[in-house]
Amino acid sequence: MKQVFFKIGAVLVFSAVTGLAEKRWDVGAEWVRASDLDLTQLSASHRWELPEKGWSGDVSVAINGFAMDYEPVAFDFLGKSRALDEVSVALQSVTRWRWRENVEWIISGGGYEGYTNFRSIWLAEYYRQQFADRAGIPGDRYVNPDPQGVGDGLGLRWEYARAAGFLEFTVAARRDEVAPGYEIDFAGLRRSREKLNGTSFVVASENIVSERMRSRVEVSATRVSERDWRVSGQASLNAAIGEDHVLRLLAGGATENPQFEAWFGGLTWDWSLNDRWAIFAEGRYYEDNGEIENSLLFTAAAPGLESTQASLGLRWTGERSVWRLKIGRSRGDYESPDPRLDFFQNLYADRHWTLVQLSYSHTF
Repeated sequence: MKQVFFKIGAVLVFSAVTGLAEKRWDVGAEWVRASDLDLTQLSASHRWELPEKGWSGDVSVAINGFAMDYEPVAFDFLGKSRALDEVSVALQSVTRWRWRENVEWIISGGGYEGYTNFRSIWLAEYYRQQFADRAGIPGDRYVNPDPQGVGDGLGLRWEYARAAGFLEFTVAARRDEVAPGYEIDFAGLRRSREKLNGTSFVVASENIVSERMRSRVEVSATRVSERDWRVSGQASLNAAIGEDHVLRLLAGGATENPQFEAWFGGLTWDWSLNDRWAIFAEGRYYEDNGEIENSLLFTAAAPGLESTQASLGLRWTGERSVWRLKIGRSRGDYESPDPRLDFFQNLYADRHWTLVQLSYSHTF
């Protein structure tokens, strides 16, 4: 993991200090809050180009902060209320090489250290309180989690219609070390898998439908250790309505045997007030029927979820810089939980979120 971080960091420093023909820096901050959670992300990315060599790429880093109040259910006699704070770091690098006039290779790699979402933190604390100090239990032993992961990918982008049609193929592999779950049966304590391997294949097509419309269709198949293939697809359309208005539509879904299904959609309206200022509004919807589970007595799998989000934003565009501010609200409503979810009622409680996002981009 440290070697991956070192390599990507070296690329970032190299591209920043060398005389590349085109360079762009993007920085951003995002804050999401619910009654018992504060999620913060600070990010920076660097885009570089060497047009005469046919090379270009992006290197990015993200720092995520999680502050949350862990509150067990009243009948969890081993549970204690705690304030939890966690930080994770993720690095990602994408390099593109134009092999032929209409063919481009895409090489990606990245890694992360730390928890990737608040659900993992909540569950890790629950299992720690239940089993870390339970000496003498037969079966597997409790281990302190150290979540981290690495991944890489190889893709090919083919411009089959000059400046109008693109077809992209990507294959990727990843390896994650996760915080395992635990359960007790008649044989004693049983620990779930700690290391997961994943493989994914993606096919995407972009097309300039007309002077005012651009579309993208993407289909992917992903498999993770001990799981079946998850197949998903999404389609998006950007349409210029007049000179000052742009609509962006997104819709898609996913399915995985034996019973998982998900659907989502979104709409963004962008209105340019003048050469500098623009406002935009976004709406998003998501629904699934709950995670796949195969536990014995208790399950930590999430029940079905319905989520909506609405936001308003303001954008300022200068000669070489762009500022963007977005403020929104989101709600997540879970279905009535499985009776075996009693200990996780507070994790899967309905929540209303406040979202604030600020970003800045500058091209040298």
